[in-house]
Amino acid sequence: AKPVAVALGVGTQNYTCTAAGNYTSAGAVATLFDLSCLVNDPLGHFATIQEDLFKLPAPARNAIVALAAKTPLNIGAHYFVANPVTGTGISPKFAQAANGGAIFTVLGKKGGIKAPTGNGANVDWLQLAALQGFGSWAQTVFRVDTKLGQPPASCTSAQVNTTITVPYAAKYWFFP
Repeated sequence: AKPVAVALGVGTQNYTCTAAGNYTSAGAVATLFDLSCLVNDPLGHFATIQEDLFKLPAPARNAIVALAAKTPLNIGAHYFVANPVTGTGISPKFAQAANGGAIFTVLGKKGGIKAPTGNGANVDWLQLAALQGFGSWAQTVFRVDTKLGQPPASCTSAQVNTTITVPYAAKYWFFP
């Protein structure tokens, strides 16, 4: 099947410090930008866009993302919600910008691998599957070509229950 969308997600991975001295995922927040027109780009921009974005100083990167978010390139948002099936835990949600987010998908993790690039700094590559009844945008979403997003290896007792945000970017492929 052909993808229904290909997007660059730019935002933060969020983590909470635990009493065990490590960080646990508290979800993510990202803006999704349409990359469909770049998939077959003969100049190679598609392959490196997430890397190129992080070559910019943070203020410039943030300004570009904020500006692009106001254009038709912004196709949606990625964030986490309470799992609508079990009522416990959190699940990733992708909502289209059109129609006020009425077209969306809430998913669960089906599989994943450590990012093969970034020496541990990049978040894992994932396959996500729509929860039954919550897949109006896509049934399967792949997160690949990740850039950054991993938390520090440990946290201190003074940081317990505090949340940190770690900038990241990733390509998301949405399939029916």
